[in-house]
Amino acid sequence: GYRVRELDISLSAGFEKDIYYHSGSFKNELAKKKLIVVGGGDSAMLTALDLAEICPDITVLVRGATLKARPDIMERVEAHPGITVLLNTSLKTLKGTPNLQSVVVANSDGERELPCHELIAKLGYTPNTEAFIDQLKSDERGHVIVDQSFATSIDGVFAGGDIVQPGYDRISFASGSGMMAAKSMRRAIGHNV
Repeated sequence: GYRVRELDISLSAGFEKDIYYHSGSFKNELAKKKLIVVGGGDSAMLTALDLAEICPDITVLVRGATLKARPDIMERVEAHPGITVLLNTSLKTLKGTPNLQSVVVANSDGERELPCHELIAKLGYTPNTEAFIDQLKSDERGHVIVDQSFATSIDGVFAGGDIVQPGYDRISFASGSGMMAAKSMRRAIGHNV
């Protein structure tokens, strides 16, 4: 499986109550607030679009030069007057006492402070592969590398689901790849199960 990727603890310390990783059940609490959404994928953009109906000012911080979201979602975000997207921008510091009041961001033009009441982090997912570190070959994000039969770098060891590269975080892929890995295991032991 996997878990939600969280902000660096040094950034979030003291502001845990002002940082959201899932906004659905807290939507009413976010109404009419100035929000920062961190992330450039589908989840970040869909969250911004959803909350733009009740929040007048949303700024999306994207670390990279381009959005990773689907083109149809990007078009909707770009067309929305209440959403501003800042590319090549990283989150440096959270400020406020006792609640979040602003964030400091950095890009090629330097640092600047942006006012905000709440922050929503949509940073993707981290595979739960810590138990396999230094055992199975993995990519830079921690996904176990497998071949088309879902065999890993160790002979006789197979993997599937959310922990495998390329990391399609979907139930259908997880169950399908698990079935394929089981089929490959059965083939590897000579159908003696």
